[in-house]
Amino acid sequence: MNHHHAGDVPSPGPAGPDDTRQLTNHATVIAAHWSPPAETVRRFHARAAPRVLAPACPARFPVGNAAGQPGSTAQVFAYADVVGLYNVSILTAYRGRGYGGPIIHAALRTARDRGQTVAVLQVSADGEPVYRRPGFPPCGRCTEHALPAVDRRP
Repeated sequence: MNHHHAGDVPSPGPAGPDDTRQLTNHATVIAAHWSPPAETVRRFHARAAPRVLAPACPARFPVGNAAGQPGSTAQVFAYADVVGLYNVSILTAYRGRGYGGPIIHAALRTARDRGQTVAVLQVSADGEPVYRRPGFPPCGRCTEHALPAVDRRP
């Protein structure tokens, strides 16, 4: 797990409004990680839109464009003074081309603009260098354990 103080992040410019199109673009980037793209992801976000886009909703979804199309996204989920960064995602075609830093900065700016002062995330060993550059120091390790399948038959 890593943490970051959101006030230390320079403003990268506007992340865009949280509207239906932005939520659709977020879902499109997330869905693209399945082959074929997961239509269920887009349907879920469309059905959730009225609640997710409500001003009181603690979630925000910055989207970065690449060549005029959605190419990166993140989920910013706030609670108290802390924000969690989830589903930071770059389309495969744009990985390794400098899109990770800007979407991370946009997510942190979104958090700072909402008054959060600390950001946390969980990252794989492969992704750790991407998050160290904007200043996330490692502060612990997480271990994932697979739970045994449960037979729910009567």
